[in-house]
Amino acid sequence: MMNSDPTQANTTASQKSAREGTARDGNDQNSPSGQSESRRLDEIRIPVWKNYYLTLSVLAGIVTSLIGTTYAVIKYAEIHPLDKQIEELKANKTVTESENQGLKAKLDRLQQQYESIVTDTDRPVLTLPRDNASIITDDVDLEWDYKNRDAVSGYILEIRNLKDSTAAPTLINVVRPEAKRMTYHVNSPSGEYVWRIRPGTLVDGKVVAQGPWSHMSAFSTFPSILDRIKATQVMVVATTPTSYDSYSNKTQLGTYEGFEIDLTRWVVKQLSTKLNLQSDLSLEIVEIPWNRFFTALQNGEVDLGIRSITKSKTREAEFSQMRFTIGYLENHQLLIQSKKGGTFPESLNGQVIGVKAASINEKAANYLASQFKFRVDPSYVSYDDVYTALREGRIAYAMVDSTLVAKFLNTKVYQFGPQLDDYLKPFYERELGTSTEEYAIAVHQSNQNEMLVPMINEILSSADTRSYIQSLKQKYGR
Repeated sequence: MMNSDPTQANTTASQKSAREGTARDGNDQNSPSGQSESRRLDEIRIPVWKNYYLTLSVLAGIVTSLIGTTYAVIKYAEIHPLDKQIEELKANKTVTESENQGLKAKLDRLQQQYESIVTDTDRPVLTLPRDNASIITDDVDLEWDYKNRDAVSGYILEIRNLKDSTAAPTLINVVRPEAKRMTYHVNSPSGEYVWRIRPGTLVDGKVVAQGPWSHMSAFSTFPSILDRIKATQVMVVATTPTSYDSYSNKTQLGTYEGFEIDLTRWVVKQLSTKLNLQSDLSLEIVEIPWNRFFTALQNGEVDLGIRSITKSKTREAEFSQMRFTIGYLENHQLLIQSKKGGTFPESLNGQVIGVKAASINEKAANYLASQFKFRVDPSYVSYDDVYTALREGRIAYAMVDSTLVAKFLNTKVYQFGPQLDDYLKPFYERELGTSTEEYAIAVHQSNQNEMLVPMINEILSSADTRSYIQSLKQKYGR
């Protein structure tokens, strides 16, 4: 007879079920087989996680390296050109300072020599015209100096025409002796003269001397430049070389080179052919500072002047014995800045615009100043001074010639706004006499019948010259 106790029956069934479950699962952590299985799973999990973290670490390293390398490249790309630009600016500044020091030293030496000559001699010293000068005029300006001068001293001029060997020298009382200069009218349009000065007066044709005679000095006069050129076989050309552009430069050997120097040599060679000369004219280049460039042309000290000069009817009116040829190179007025930025023309409001003194840049800037509400600073004698002022932040912008600044655009300086031709048309028509701006050759012309300007115009307008100018543009990167 079976036991019918329900409690005992449930206990037995539960124990049996537990044993069966344990045998099926094999997951009893306390049993030897369960512990072995758990360890195997852990051993599998650990390498997987290690590989996962190692992969993440490697990827993170690669990304960091790429970011670092990219940043370094970007910074190098930004900084390296700036470093190079700074070094170039420093080099240019050093060259300019050296040139300025050299010129100042030369000027000081000449001034000392001049003062020594005047001080160490009891004679008057003749200063103008220079000895053996060629002059294209009937009226010759004579100047001198004298250390023993006083308010009441008079002077006697003696002058002799060497082409008239039989004539006695001419003696004249200087009308305004305190000025130590006078203008003498020569009777012959072509002549060779010697002259000298002494302190004293002429009384009834007799010399009342108050000091010794100066040394003699000679000069020649010609009715036209072409007459002088044919007689001397020399063309005298003024320029102002610089170290910051490729138009007119002076090398360390003392020779001259550049776009405009090459063009001048070409014109002189073509002119030699037109004049039917047996040999080419010699080219004599004379350095004239910009502040007396047009005065030298006006006085006939030089025949031609070439130095990125804008053709201007106002300049021709101011200097009546100077005329321009037709243009050989187009130019535009530009605003530049040391760094990119700003909005044209709003950013000009209240700013200072630097310009080269006594230039078309200065006049153009003054014309636009009220329209764009900026102030003009014309205290700079060269473009190099303007670039330095921009770099040092003393001016916000500068107005310059497109031709002269082209070499430095997007490297040392940056164009601000458009070319200003449209804004300057009324100014161009009033100042230049045309609606556009061009560089031209300035020519000394003492009379309206002078034929040098028409001859040079014919040369400049020829197909050969235009082709040559294109080759110069390629040569000098225009």
